[in-house]
Amino acid sequence: MPKAYLSDLENGVAGKPNIQYVFNIAEALDVTLDDLLREAIPKERRSKRRPAEDLPPGLAELQQELALTREPLSEDDVETLAQVNFRGNRPRDKEGWRFVLQAIRMAGERNHQK
Repeated sequence: MPKAYLSDLENGVAGKPNIQYVFNIAEALDVTLDDLLREAIPKERRSKRRPAEDLPPGLAELQQELALTREPLSEDDVETLAQVNFRGNRPRDKEGWRFVLQAIRMAGERNHQK
């Protein structure tokens, strides 16, 4: 990752980084994506629940499906996922969001095992 891009991220002029860059930064810092992103959303935004119709396509469906499982998505999880871009795009359906969620969870488990 170019140093100039990192500098732009630090100074808030690069916009939102895609998930590949965020993952690379997390790996370089030896932390999980969850650790890195936990404070990325201002607390005042976290306290507000985003209406399902404002979520990207498929994410609300995944949230509803997982609400009935042992690992439901918290509002913070949903808000974090709603901010994710992968290679400049967002998943377009529930299965795409499930893939991103599983990748984040697997990366977190891998980093915790180190």
